[in-house]
Amino acid sequence: SSGINAEWPLRPGFISASAVGVYGLDAEKTYTESDPPVAKGKETYFTDLCLKWEESSKLTEECQTRVVNPRFGVVLAYNTDPMRMLLPQGLLFGGTVVGSGEQPF
Repeated sequence: SSGINAEWPLRPGFISASAVGVYGLDAEKTYTESDPPVAKGKETYFTDLCLKWEESSKLTEECQTRVVNPRFGVVLAYNTDPMRMLLPQGLLFGGTVVGSGEQPF
């Protein structure tokens, strides 16, 4: 925390991106940011990873820095495998459908 205080004297905030995997996989539920993470004992590898990631981003009280953990779903960057699969379809057919819209993320 002393390193953060020294580097950022104005302490605007610390952003540590997480993922929607913290909620688990329940296709029957629509999650919001106010929902708690997955229940204890029902964690998967990904929910456990997300929970540990968010826990490790917490800073000490002395740091006095606001911590933000945005939770993202699937990220479609230009050079990723999902985008490599979707881009040709989008270019050839003018668009594409990704799943049924019923995905739990």
